Amino acid sequence: MTANRYFTPESQADTRGLTLVFAHSVGAHKEQWDATIEELFPLQDSREPHLRVHEAWSLDCMNHGDAALLNREELASNRKNGISAFEWSEAITAFLRSPQLKGKRVVLLSHCFAAPAIILSTKTIRPGQGVPCAIIMVEPFIMSLDVFNRHFEEFFTRLALRNASRQNKWPSREDAYRDGGIAFKTDPLQEFAWHHDIPSLDPSVEHLARIIHRIPAHIIWGTRVDVIVPQIARDALPWVPASVRVQGGHPENPAGVAKEICRVLDGMNISAGTEVTSRL
Repeated sequence: MTANRYFTPESQADTRGLTLVFAHSVGAHKEQWDATIEELFPLQDSREPHLRVHEAWSLDCMNHGDAALLNREELASNRKNGISAFEWSEAITAFLRSPQLKGKRVVLLSHCFAAPAIILSTKTIRPGQGVPCAIIMVEPFIMSLDVFNRHFEEFFTRLALRNASRQNKWPSREDAYRDGGIAFKTDPLQEFAWHHDIPSLDPSVEHLARIIHRIPAHIIWGTRVDVIVPQIARDALPWVPASVRVQGGHPENPAGVAKEICRVLDGMNISAGTEVTSRL
């Protein structure tokens, strides 16, 4: 797994605030969050010190982005079935326990298919090991397996096949700009495998139901309902607080997402202590 760290001189000097850890969706990469994070820091001056953003991290799943380049030989030789949400959750858990986050008050954030991974990353965390203060899911694709099988199985099979068959290499940068050797960092076959990572759905929903009274969670939706996360998916977790305030789709408004993240955090019952102390 690879990571980017973001901070300003002012935020780095004030350690009272929160550390935000962002996870990307299938086919994306950690830099997906750059624009949102850039919009976050200018919004901090008027907020309570313990709710300001001290720093942010964005993570690449092991088969996406820069991590895919580092792991290319292992992925090609031994991991043709991809990386599951369970495996990515274990990597996120290890990051939460790492020296980089020791003593930090962490908020986990996800987009779309990353929601199961960030939820499951809390499964083996114990007090003193980096229990997150909150979970925020932006346009999450998460639901029971029963709902998926009834409404989404055929659609995602078509989507995965389309992604796996699209062009991902070009003779040169000039040719890549004209029509499309340049290649994506993420192998389309690895994306294909992630679209079939359905076994993580039920365990992540069940675990979220167990922890939500200890770790506050919130879902952020855009005002436009997109085909990737249609209304059926939006209605799948009615017991999780949600807001529909960000103008646009899935997601295409970084400034709006940043403002809504701040608004949600300001409304959560997050203490100024080091971390959630109750056993998960």
